[in-house]
Amino acid sequence: MDYEEFFSQYSQNAGKVKDLAAGFSRALKRVNENIDKGDVKTGAKNADGLLETVEALSRTARELTDTVNGFDYQEYMRSGELEEQFAAYCEEAGLDIKGGNNSYEIFPYRLNFDQNNCEILVNRRKSFCLRPKRLAEDIKAIRSKLFSSAFNASQFARELAYAYDVAVIYYNKDRRVTIKEPDMHLTALYNHLAPMSRYRKDYDRRSYEFDLARLYTADPVTLEDGRRIAFGTSRDIAKSVRVTDKNNNEHYLGTVRFYTE
Repeated sequence: MDYEEFFSQYSQNAGKVKDLAAGFSRALKRVNENIDKGDVKTGAKNADGLLETVEALSRTARELTDTVNGFDYQEYMRSGELEEQFAAYCEEAGLDIKGGNNSYEIFPYRLNFDQNNCEILVNRRKSFCLRPKRLAEDIKAIRSKLFSSAFNASQFARELAYAYDVAVIYYNKDRRVTIKEPDMHLTALYNHLAPMSRYRKDYDRRSYEFDLARLYTADPVTLEDGRRIAFGTSRDIAKSVRVTDKNNNEHYLGTVRFYTE
């Protein structure tokens, strides 16, 4: 089963329906003109043609309906073919896709294929697009738009530094020896950037990870107090942030440190 084959067949039928509908509209316009001018004889002849067009339109519309109803989208999704074709189109589009078994990641998106309900969740939001080619194209377009949108690296660096400083205070709270510039997990800093649940609705973890990716790939930033930023890795994959740059190069960021040289 292939969605593009189904789509091609549907498009052919839809084109015929559109042409017949346009023909009916033109024929009706001619009848209206005949009757308006008082030419009932010609109008009656043209009116007879309307019935033929309606019958042809009805037959073609039935073929179109049969085509749509004949596509078993539930089996298409539950068989795994949709996922396989989606992954193939992502690779064709140059998207860095990771995962399998109903769960995939294309930074900064996570997709879950709910086969039971025949739904696709994109960052936990329902998507009703079951056309793998279109879904891959839409994600690529939105991703490109996100990467090209305005981003103030210096401002985000200041906000991240504030969260870092707060986290360092808690980190050193019960320590005998204070560590001035420790490496802090990036996942922990998110809670200081968005400490309340209502803030997290407007700025979720995916948005945070996307900003980290843009900061990581931006030109080096120096804070007003002279500190610079150093990203590091972590042995704990669960606490790492997977990011990809504009060229789809993959990076795993685990920690960050703001330091003075």
